[in-house]
Amino acid sequence: MDNSQLIRTTLIMYKECAKEASLSLIRNWRLLVMSTTAFITFMFAAFLVGPLGFAGSFILGMVSITLLTYYYSWLSECTSRNTLRWEDYIVFDSSLFSPVINTAFILFIFSLLISQFGVVPNMLKVITCINLGVFIIFSALPEILYFHRYQGITSFVEAYNFIKDNWIEWFIPLLFFFSPLLIQNPIGLLNSLSSGDPLLPVLKFLSLFSESLVAADFLSLTFPPLLMNLALSFLSIVAATWFMLFRGFLFRELESGSRRQRAFIASQR
Repeated sequence: MDNSQLIRTTLIMYKECAKEASLSLIRNWRLLVMSTTAFITFMFAAFLVGPLGFAGSFILGMVSITLLTYYYSWLSECTSRNTLRWEDYIVFDSSLFSPVINTAFILFIFSLLISQFGVVPNMLKVITCINLGVFIIFSALPEILYFHRYQGITSFVEAYNFIKDNWIEWFIPLLFFFSPLLIQNPIGLLNSLSSGDPLLPVLKFLSLFSESLVAADFLSLTFPPLLMNLALSFLSIVAATWFMLFRGFLFRELESGSRRQRAFIASQR
């Protein structure tokens, strides 16, 4: 398989995934509302239980895992080409809760261990690099969980194997969407990614999309500041949600076969 055929096959795959993500977002526009509602719910819960110390942290952790389970179940349905009604968004997928909380607990323990090195002089850069590596190497954890529902360490192993086999096709869209930041401040982009949560990349994508629009001089348009900020928030939410759907469809395509198999299928179209 020559390089030109590989590039052609990959571009066709991106086109199909982008089309599927767009159609899914149009069909499931309620996802934008419910995702925003889930985020507001989390922030409100953080405000309420924040003063409670350890107990508050535990409660907030359970709230975040519950909301994350809801979010993953919505993505699973949307990337299965289903149309969700309002009542479907309140159905709790208990079979997904266990994989999510097990994986989140491992990440929590890891973050605690890493944070212990923060008091050591000159270790901040090392910790940043480690966190960046975790975010990148295990960036497919959401799809691994809501498609396959692996438990604990298995989810990390499968996420690593997926990235190992498909890292080129998986990360090219990420670089494309954040190209304004990559060009303007590549080190800043890497530092920002290092603070991301592998289980909830949509929040990092949301902030990065906002920064990308700012880097592209979106705010230089002559409109009232309030209107521009609202437009910035709305576009960022739409873009981040679309990108998570795109990732879901791309994950399924990449899992369906090797590069050679995808090239053969594309040649038959």
